[in-house]
Amino acid sequence: MKKTESAFLERFIKPAKARGEIANWRFEGARLRLAADSTYCADFMVTRNDGHVEFYEIKGAHIWEDAIVKFKWAREEYKEFTFFMAQFTKKTGWRLKYQQASVVGSVFQVDACQNPALGV
Repeated sequence: MKKTESAFLERFIKPAKARGEIANWRFEGARLRLAADSTYCADFMVTRNDGHVEFYEIKGAHIWEDAIVKFKWAREEYKEFTFFMAQFTKKTGWRLKYQQASVVGSVFQVDACQNPALGV
């Protein structure tokens, strides 16, 4: 697990688990097949108490184009799951880069994340 992923785990996932908002989480918990020779593995797989699964892709200052393409492809291919891409930079702090429009809640509380002093 990289430093940014670890920071996301400590800042968002573990507190959500402690508050009883999620049932379980796994680091790189599932590999989703996109095509015969292509797969996608999000950084975190979170299972909500109602059984719904969310995938979180965590990025630092730079996001490679192929990561965005695979993320969006998985989001389109696996509509039964919810996908989020969060990014941390020293300038902006944590921000949600991509999510599904119909999402109302996640472990990632955007209003609580706008502080660049969270540090990674």
